[in-house]
Amino acid sequence: MIIEQKFQQAISQGDASEVKSLVSDALLNESPDVLDQIAQYLATEGYFEEALEIYQHFQFLYPGENQFLIDQAQLLFELGQEDKAIELLSSIDEKDTVYLQALLTLADYYQVIGYLDVAEQKLEQALVMLPDEPMLLFSKGQLLEESGRFLEAARIFENLMKQEIDELQEWNLELRLASVYSAGGAYEESIPLYERFLKDEELPEVKFQLAYALFQTEQYERAVEQLTEIITMDPDFFNAYLLLSHSYQMMEEDQLALKWIEKGIKRDEVDKEYYVTAGKLALKLGKTEDAETYLRQSLAIDPGYLDALIVLVSLLSNKDSHEEVIELFEWVKSYEEDPLSIYPLVAKSYAELELFQEAYQLYEEAYSEWKEDPTFLEEFMEFLLEEGKRAQAIEVLKQLMLIEPTEPKWEEMYHQIQD
Repeated sequence: MIIEQKFQQAISQGDASEVKSLVSDALLNESPDVLDQIAQYLATEGYFEEALEIYQHFQFLYPGENQFLIDQAQLLFELGQEDKAIELLSSIDEKDTVYLQALLTLADYYQVIGYLDVAEQKLEQALVMLPDEPMLLFSKGQLLEESGRFLEAARIFENLMKQEIDELQEWNLELRLASVYSAGGAYEESIPLYERFLKDEELPEVKFQLAYALFQTEQYERAVEQLTEIITMDPDFFNAYLLLSHSYQMMEEDQLALKWIEKGIKRDEVDKEYYVTAGKLALKLGKTEDAETYLRQSLAIDPGYLDALIVLVSLLSNKDSHEEVIELFEWVKSYEEDPLSIYPLVAKSYAELELFQEAYQLYEEAYSEWKEDPTFLEEFMEFLLEEGKRAQAIEVLKQLMLIEPTEPKWEEMYHQIQD
């Protein structure tokens, strides 16, 4: 078709004015069938305004054909003119043959923007008209899944599976149900469904979902088997390395856990969680220098990553590397982070370096966050006593007595301080 070739050429050259000119010519000279094909092609290529012009032309020619209202509304949604689109769809009478399609178009729109309650209302209206329609039930199941109502979604998918309808095969109901079970924490129920699906097609993504379900049900050896197969199939399936390392940790195979997370780091050098995992494992295995390196690399990616920061500060504090603790703290603060979780350790480092005013300030700032922690309170109290702040030390001790009323040493200490 010559007109179609002209559109293709204009679009490939990015000539928007030529596209508009071609639309004007087509509206005057082409048949409705050809115009409809052109509109669909333009919409596919992102020329929504031009496609809209064609459907508006149809609406003028055939005012009773409300399918064109739906076509226009879909394009208006794409153009960000939601109010106009909703107005068009809402104008369609419930007795119209395209009313059901209008409801589904509205349901899709509200689901996309996160108005799930409204989307469900539209679907329920559609189901009143066709209560047993598989497509509508499947859409409702998807919506319920997105809403976090996993049990209700599972029931719908279970019932659809029992019907064994041919048109449902392409929807992968078995896999969908497995995913819903997992999302709802029913990992045991999801495992056989994943396994059945994998008998027909070995997809790394599905194998990973199976491995995660196996991990959650403490079947670590089977999880390891799946994850190593995934990495063999696709060495760049990054999530597999982390879960494989965690699986080996649960099996108390820390050397293997470290080995696999280090392999993961070689494939993906920008994942902060890889580095903190490697750091913790290295520390557990007594490789403190390696641990420090990994933890610093994690913080280089994200200076505010508390998991890495807490472990690294603890490591440095235990080594009595108090200057390094303070340097690290000041470096993190330079990124406008406010890591209250490490204030007690940093305060201790300031105190060890006899920077008592700085230590006192951090202990004070940390108090509201840590006032339920006996270890922090005891340390703060001892610091206050050494600094001669007896009255404040008594207040901290009272807090200790409040959260640990059966601990006799706090009562004894209280009388000693009072005397």
